[in-house]
Amino acid sequence: MSTVHSVASGHPQAARRTELLHRMLRVRHLIEHGAAVPAAGFHLGDEAIAVGILAAVGPRDAIVPTGQHGTSAIDLARGIVEARRDTAVVWLLWDDELDAAGWLKTAEVERLPVLFCRCPGAAPEAGHCDSLTTEAVDGLDAEAVLTAIGAALHAVRSGDGPRLLEFCAADEPIRRGPIECLAMRMFTDHELDQNAFRAIDAHALASVEATLGTGAG
Repeated sequence: MSTVHSVASGHPQAARRTELLHRMLRVRHLIEHGAAVPAAGFHLGDEAIAVGILAAVGPRDAIVPTGQHGTSAIDLARGIVEARRDTAVVWLLWDDELDAAGWLKTAEVERLPVLFCRCPGAAPEAGHCDSLTTEAVDGLDAEAVLTAIGAALHAVRSGDGPRLLEFCAADEPIRRGPIECLAMRMFTDHELDQNAFRAIDAHALASVEATLGTGAG
């Protein structure tokens, strides 16, 4: 498989950021092509959350898509407890899951291995439980998202009970998406330039078109 490089690709931080940028661009192109990103329900602007979740989940973890009934997620979590597996359920909370507060409470009382992710645009009722360990994360900061999801999943798998991550968009004078935010950080740190960004984006698009069979020719 071909590899894309940043301006400072020999540096470990630059390499990690380049891979993260490439993954987010790939998710963006999948969404633009109308393709189903794993754990469907993501929109443009959710690339950091999508990539963070997909990078952090293990092969036996379960992602509950938006719109799936809460009993399914709870039953999955109960099955994990019964099997004593080092596994977690990641449940995405969107604006159509207004009864989720009850499921959050159930998971807390039973100490089920569930990581609830309240995504941007979700109504307040979709992610509220006073007793649940909760962390607010800037959904536009891909590095912060990846770190927060990894730490929360580790705690959930270790038996520390459920967690809730609330992804929000920090206020900015100029609204940018997570891809643009990471690219600007890399530009500032001399890890990326416009030519490298265009090459990474082209590689991500070609990868998506090859997967979907929609490339030119």
